[in-house]
Amino acid sequence: MSAADASPIGPRIVRAREHQGWSQEELARRVGVTVKTVASWEKGARDPRANRLFTLAGILNVTPQWLLEGEIAQFETSDAGDPVEAMRAKLGAARLKLQEAADLVNELEQQLDSL
Repeated sequence: MSAADASPIGPRIVRAREHQGWSQEELARRVGVTVKTVASWEKGARDPRANRLFTLAGILNVTPQWLLEGEIAQFETSDAGDPVEAMRAKLGAARLKLQEAADLVNELEQQLDSL
């Protein structure tokens, strides 16, 4: 996937944060940044630096590749060896993918309405 084809990282940060049940404040505290920084990542105003990307991925229990590329197979929890946790990870990944699809449908509907 080229950089031009890559979708923004912000929506995946939001989805992974919400999957954990955390507010922006909680994520900021865990990553060691300000709420303003988290908000700017989520809005797509700026992307996390490489070192923060790895920290963020670890805290959110996803891979850096998933944050960057959004590949569902790369969504994983820290304890994927446990079959129950592995199933929860797959369920979480499916929910995230469904939300992405719903967002796309809403965006397309809005575009059609504006035509």
